[in-house]
Amino acid sequence: MKKLFYSLFLMCASQAGLCQINVHSIGAARSETSTTLDSPIMWDAREKLLNPANFGKNGKYKKSISILDGYTAGNLTDITSAPTTDIFFIGNFNIPGTVPPFSEEEIDSLYAWSLRGGKVILCAGQTYPEFAVFTEIFNRKWDFEEGLLGVMDDTISYTRTVPAPDGKVLFNGHFGNVTFIEQGGTTRGYIGSGPADAKCFAKLNATNAWAVYLDCKTLDLIVADIDYYTSLGGISSGSVIANMQDRFLANTFAFMDSLQQLPLIKASHDSLSVTKNYLSYQWFQDNNPISGATSYSYNVSEQGNYHVETVVNGGCRVKSDEYLKDNCEVFVPTAFSPNGDGVNDFACAYYPCYEAFEFKIYNRWGEVVFTSNKSNVCWDGVYRGEKANSGTYGWAFYKTSASGKIITHKGTITLIR
Repeated sequence: MKKLFYSLFLMCASQAGLCQINVHSIGAARSETSTTLDSPIMWDAREKLLNPANFGKNGKYKKSISILDGYTAGNLTDITSAPTTDIFFIGNFNIPGTVPPFSEEEIDSLYAWSLRGGKVILCAGQTYPEFAVFTEIFNRKWDFEEGLLGVMDDTISYTRTVPAPDGKVLFNGHFGNVTFIEQGGTTRGYIGSGPADAKCFAKLNATNAWAVYLDCKTLDLIVADIDYYTSLGGISSGSVIANMQDRFLANTFAFMDSLQQLPLIKASHDSLSVTKNYLSYQWFQDNNPISGATSYSYNVSEQGNYHVETVVNGGCRVKSDEYLKDNCEVFVPTAFSPNGDGVNDFACAYYPCYEAFEFKIYNRWGEVVFTSNKSNVCWDGVYRGEKANSGTYGWAFYKTSASGKIITHKGTITLIR
């Protein structure tokens, strides 16, 4: 752990941007009774996140946190322009009819941003059901069902939550060990059901129902009740981390920042690789595991579709993008001279395979001057009934693999008169 923090410190010294966690949070003005990082019931949690003794170059976690409040006017679609290294914190919202609820378009944008790599902490617990008009949209997108333990007297009892076996990555995190957390308030949430491949991090002690889990499709953290992070659940006053509820809050943000991104394949000739810091690797060819291919890199020799499955530090097994190894090379000449002498009179794309393809040639203004889907259908240098001018033209070749993936090749060709 000390080695990790020292490495982070060195990176911070050379690249200041790497030492800041941008946390997006919807402003409290979005709802009359919202529970967000901008609302009074979460001010103590906010102070702890902004305390440089907790998050900062000299703090417990060697990155500072910047909280970006906003998205109050129905503009959650703006998240699409945020870096996918950021975190989005979704609290709880009671939205009476006088305040616009979240739209499908907004939630679609947030979900699409998450699928591209953005990290979401989603506290979608319902409070008073007559106001929780937005939760069904979240549940449908993230594929879970929210449950309520019922209306209680919040002055009498708490609902205790304990870590599940997979939860040690979160509950025994950067800010120390957490043996249990609690809910308060008049309603207590739980996850009735979630995705089959999710990693359950915590369960309610009394019912064994899920309370916190990691979604392995989006790598988002789903939390059953916002009060794990509020004073109703036990967050202490002030900016100091003083109890287990406080440690759970801090562990959450440190964990989500350190949670690895989806693997992206980098190709150098026939050598494929992803980053080295995943827990395990398994390479596949045409969706079949390759025996012994369990390193971060793999040299391909045969034609086929390749991908790698890795295990991230949250325990989820995730799949990379695909790489197509195609032994059928595309050839387009660098120049042609349509003068009728029988030598290089046509611009053709030579492709010996039978998969579907499309070949297009563009002029300098981006207009398509020629298109073909057959190797023996070539451009003769005529556009709209006139001889095209001499000069350099761009071309694009689109081929479709057996799995339906479109691969693009681009280049230029010179027309010589």
